[in-house]
Amino acid sequence: MTNLVRGTLAFFNRTKGFGIVRTDVGDVFLHATKAGAFLDQLVDGASVEIDVVTRFELGEYKRSAARVMAVSEPQPIMAYGCVKWYDAAKGFGYISLVGEFAGQDARINRAVIDGSGFDLAACAGMPVRVTIEPNGRGYGVTAFASDEAIVAAYSAIVNTSQLSGWLDGHIKWFNTAKKFGFIRVGGEMDGEDFFLHISTVQRLNLSVHALQPDHPVRFRHAPNLRGKREVQELELLESTPGADAVLASEPSSDVPAPKTKRIRTSSAARRDKLAALVAPPPTEAADVQSKSARPDKPRQTPRPHKGERLAAVEVTELPDTELARQMAAQGLVHVNGADKSSTSLH
Repeated sequence: MTNLVRGTLAFFNRTKGFGIVRTDVGDVFLHATKAGAFLDQLVDGASVEIDVVTRFELGEYKRSAARVMAVSEPQPIMAYGCVKWYDAAKGFGYISLVGEFAGQDARINRAVIDGSGFDLAACAGMPVRVTIEPNGRGYGVTAFASDEAIVAAYSAIVNTSQLSGWLDGHIKWFNTAKKFGFIRVGGEMDGEDFFLHISTVQRLNLSVHALQPDHPVRFRHAPNLRGKREVQELELLESTPGADAVLASEPSSDVPAPKTKRIRTSSAARRDKLAALVAPPPTEAADVQSKSARPDKPRQTPRPHKGERLAAVEVTELPDTELARQMAAQGLVHVNGADKSSTSLH
């Protein structure tokens, strides 16, 4: 059983000899042998009319083209959007579409931009009018333009498009390096997140530095091509009065402790220093007690300074040696009961 349907050729690979036609009943497999005389006209985005055969296999319906009845060239489509991002090094970027294509992105290549005078890498969020054609991955841009009239038309489409109502929430987080973030509605456990791209922020002339966590906002959203609920309109609300003062009065636990200079010493010295730091300061009574508890050490005769004479040693009898006579002559030896001059040697 066949069914005549119309669709758009999502892609056709001439090397592998097959392609996919997207129709209202679903994707249809098209083999090159079924194209007949229309094989050379099968290009991505072309409008085709085919006979579809439907089979039920392995629990699902599979559709394939029995033959191609007609093929027409892809018709360009005019749409409005804004520059989502463009990478000059890679040579391509994306336009975020609005209106009937809201939530979908169209790829724009360097060949379309050359000679236009626009630097799209520095124009994120700029409203544009584009001519798009369907391809295997969505839409591709074949021409674009931007002026004051286009900006006004873009704003009118955005304001009248099927966006959600205004919602209240707060910034969950926003990463300026990754160029996106999320808005949270509700509590941390039972809340919902909404995707926020930097192109929306720049289009609305908002500062990314104001997108601090927990900052209150109002916004409207619409689903994008990936199925995420993306923010399209955004308003920054004022913070609760007095909240900043309360936060400023509380000590912050994020302030790092001051770093201490590390001195390389031996383990014994480090242990003694640590013990001195943690030990309580000694009292005067404890200091006296600790000094009295120290064992007495034998007192040693101090060594004389340079040029200072030692005190004479008193002896009862002077031995008859050359060293003793020299010491007596220098006054280093004194015999008890006798003067230095009358010291006799025995």
